Amino acid sequence: MNVTDQLEPQEAAELLTVLEHGYQRSREAARKAWHTPEHHSRLQLAHELNELSLDEHWATFERGARQPGEPAGQFRARAYRELDREPEAG
Repeated sequence: MNVTDQLEPQEAAELLTVLEHGYQRSREAARKAWHTPEHHSRLQLAHELNELSLDEHWATFERGARQPGEPAGQFRARAYRELDREPEAG
């Protein structure tokens, strides 16, 4: 079972967006920590967030919430359009 299995499409889209941003920030933090003792742990966190993000992206695709090749941002916008609402900034 995946985290997004129990979420509405809009909630799943929000989570995917947060995971994607978290991965990007942790990857950047690992890059900045190159040649320091923190590099390995920061890189490991980036890998874990990326793995979780990929798993959840696939889960939303497999259950039909997300379209093939649809990036998280587009999925988020479409999910909110289907509710006739605009996504919150963030």
